[in-house]
Amino acid sequence: PLRKYIANYQPDVMLVGMWPLTVYAVLANSFLRKNTRVIVTDHSILSQAPIAQKLKTKLFMRLSITLLYPFAYARVGVSKGVSQDISNLGGGIQNIKTIYNPILKFDEDKEFVNPHPLKKESYILAVGSLKAVKDYPTLIKAFSLIANKIQHKLVILGDGEMREHLKDLISTHNLEDKVLLAGFCDKPFIWYKNASLF
Repeated sequence: PLRKYIANYQPDVMLVGMWPLTVYAVLANSFLRKNTRVIVTDHSILSQAPIAQKLKTKLFMRLSITLLYPFAYARVGVSKGVSQDISNLGGGIQNIKTIYNPILKFDEDKEFVNPHPLKKESYILAVGSLKAVKDYPTLIKAFSLIANKIQHKLVILGDGEMREHLKDLISTHNLEDKVLLAGFCDKPFIWYKNASLF
């Protein structure tokens, strides 16, 4: 599908996020010999991702990044740590740009008017998709060690494939009254504003 897309639409520039889609895009573009400028971008420390803990996957990751990332028009990491990780995995690849995720501008009068369930309570906030790479189980287990020693609750904003697993983990540690899986929120500003820590 990706090769067909490039062949049919012949985009001038294509921004591709997340390995292994990044290497597939570079490979497809090179195979077609098109002039599309492929920019690859990574958003996490790939070497520490759960998928990279399997030896065969890690070897494929290293090999594919080493061989194909140099053929991308540009390489981007969302933090210095991510950029360095890409370089390390790719055998010392150079010219990796670090471009941080943007900070959204918003109108306080509009974004901060909507109340939420914990407006008058103290809480610690975590935001992100409920997937393995975010490692919420470790956060919940760590919180369980201090839950009875502090007044704060733990709020997790986001949704995803691990929701049921996290609910079971919360129940296992008897944290139903201390941890809130608040679901996806497209405007989380009010949660950030009232959080003691995030």
